[in-house]
Amino acid sequence: EMLQALNRLIPDSQPQLVLPDHRFNRAVGDFAGMPYSISGELLSPEDHVIQRSRNLPLRADKEILAELAKEPGWILPVGA
Repeated sequence: EMLQALNRLIPDSQPQLVLPDHRFNRAVGDFAGMPYSISGELLSPEDHVIQRSRNLPLRADKEILAELAKEPGWILPVGA
């Protein structure tokens, strides 16, 4: 699996990558708008806001990514 391969590249002293539960942060489907945690637990609306702010990109993160995308060559061409 891709996630396991990526985690092998991360030193043991660092946090490993995990996939969120399929119910977390849903905008469509059976769990849309429901306050589930990243691990799949049903939360209070207040705790859900905290969980989202800890696990989803913030506006500042999105602004950094937008600036990176403006820089030429920030992604290597295929076969480089």
